[in-house]
Amino acid sequence: MPTWVAMNTKKVLTIVILIFLLVLAQFFPTKVYATHPPTEVEVAEALGQLTQVRFTPNEPLYPLISLKENVKRFFKPNAVTKAEFDLVLAGKRIKEAYLLTQKGKPQNCQATLEAYLEKLNQVREGFKKAKAQGQDVIEIVRLAQNNLPKQQALALALIYNFGDDAKNQFEDEVEKIEESLLETAKVFAQDQPDILIPFQEATKSATTD
Repeated sequence: MPTWVAMNTKKVLTIVILIFLLVLAQFFPTKVYATHPPTEVEVAEALGQLTQVRFTPNEPLYPLISLKENVKRFFKPNAVTKAEFDLVLAGKRIKEAYLLTQKGKPQNCQATLEAYLEKLNQVREGFKKAKAQGQDVIEIVRLAQNNLPKQQALALALIYNFGDDAKNQFEDEVEKIEESLLETAKVFAQDQPDILIPFQEATKSATTD
């Protein structure tokens, strides 16, 4: 086979392989997360404004905190106050997970991240129930507008705190958290569209950088 034929054949094969990989990527997209971590100021604001954490889940007295939270929630009088309480606790759960990574204990995050996802689900369901019952949701919408971006900041910060092994271990949880945060923001955006802005900016950053 002449040399020029062999060279052209290699070029054609290379082009075909590249086209195949590009087409394949459309059907099996790589998981994309926000490209840039939150700033130190954003993390500090989130830590300062989200509810106080006295004990993290790896400490012996933590079950007592959980019991106290469950009792308080039980006595909330209606759907909107339960949803407000759940929104505050959601912030507490993601803050606990962040603090665990700061302590170098990402292996203890699994249950906390699952609890966080459950709280976000309770927030969404409680808010929908409150609206269906005609309850006043103005205060919880205001709370969500301030609280959810802080939760997002810590969620992204803890992702960047993970080592490579932990990132792989918690990849599914990270994806679920981003999806659940966005879904929660969309629920509140029906009453306050501006709530979506921080999440849209994060998505734009992740897809364009």
